[in-house]
Amino acid sequence: MTVGVGPLLLCYHAISDGWPGDLAVGREQFASHVALLKRRGYRFATIDDAIASGPADRVAAISFDDALRSVAERARPVLDAAGAVATVYAPTDLIGAERPAAWSRVDGWLDGPHRDELVAMSWDELGGLASDGWQVGSHTLSHPRLPELDVAEIERQLAGSKRELEDRLGFECTSLAYPYGLLDDRARAAAERTGYANAVGTARCRPAGPADPYSIPRTVINRVDSERRFAVKTSATMRRVSGTRAWRGMNRARRSLGSRAVRQPT
Repeated sequence: MTVGVGPLLLCYHAISDGWPGDLAVGREQFASHVALLKRRGYRFATIDDAIASGPADRVAAISFDDALRSVAERARPVLDAAGAVATVYAPTDLIGAERPAAWSRVDGWLDGPHRDELVAMSWDELGGLASDGWQVGSHTLSHPRLPELDVAEIERQLAGSKRELEDRLGFECTSLAYPYGLLDDRARAAAERTGYANAVGTARCRPAGPADPYSIPRTVINRVDSERRFAVKTSATMRRVSGTRAWRGMNRARRSLGSRAVRQPT
């Protein structure tokens, strides 16, 4: 048993064999991740259910940010075959719009052959997942960097997306995923104030206090995560180490050195 580590919360984006973007993983690659978790004895759950589980429970919550169509078309069959559910976080301005996402990190693909990989689900597709036991959470209205907004706009982004999801799908929206994994004290407070039960980010998002439900980190999985790398990245040992202050400090130093190297003239 994974004593003391808590639930395994994973963050994916797109499932695609053809799109070489770093936010996509291939279908067989994704299937190998799911199979590995099953071999390790994990029970698959939604984000809400995983957060409610005990620290010694072997629970994995797979989540997908951006609600891209490839999740419904390519990830769902893999999870259905494994008897698993997942959580999808929807930026509601994009749902049913039939236009590709245009935010940073993906906007470089808009003029190429892979632009359709950035199209989100329809409301019917999203509702179908919710009806079949998946959790649907908010990824704001338009996927902004929340720390760059004023408080009124942060609240509009959070409250507006929550309300639209609830009105259209008929399910309570209890979970929020911060776009880019970014939050500050104002965004965290707004998530609580607008009625979410919890809010998740990425590995950079660390609890402000013990078991803070509005600052929950997830492990981001990308194309570079082969089955072997995924096995190490999601192991109990690595998760314990990555949660320490020393590890976070080392990663901050590494990122800082990397950014300085990029800025140096050639």
